[in-house]
Amino acid sequence: MKEFFKYQFGYINIDEDNLYMTTTGVWSETKELLEKSSLSKKANELRKGKKDLGAFLLVAILALSAIVTLNKSIGIIGFISAMGLCSGAYKVYKVFQKDSGYQYKIPRDKIKSIHLSENELEIEFLNAEGNVDKEVLKNIEEKGVKIIETRNLKKS
Repeated sequence: MKEFFKYQFGYINIDEDNLYMTTTGVWSETKELLEKSSLSKKANELRKGKKDLGAFLLVAILALSAIVTLNKSIGIIGFISAMGLCSGAYKVYKVFQKDSGYQYKIPRDKIKSIHLSENELEIEFLNAEGNVDKEVLKNIEEKGVKIIETRNLKKS
């Protein structure tokens, strides 16, 4: 059975063989994922860097527009316009932040332990290079807590 749930920076997809960290929760995204390794870390950092650069440029353009609007306009209309542009920049930042999680898979037989507390999940596992690795996922939705408990993934 395939299931998925949200966490702070993306989604966790779970099937019979693997636990996948994805940015969208879409199952087709899991087909190309590698196990966590130095190669997958580099790919994730490159992807995140491109998104961060795009978000930064968009926020910078909106902020500059707000400054220009504030300087050219007189009174309350200019202030309201500038605040609207700043609010838009913040919303853009939040949208990009949700999509900044890592993407890789963890074979279920390589999971050493899973510690679940309120809305935080700590997974200790062997990565592709055979080293013990750990991932801490915050803001796990309630659905995820139930999935971890009912699928008997909790090993602590």
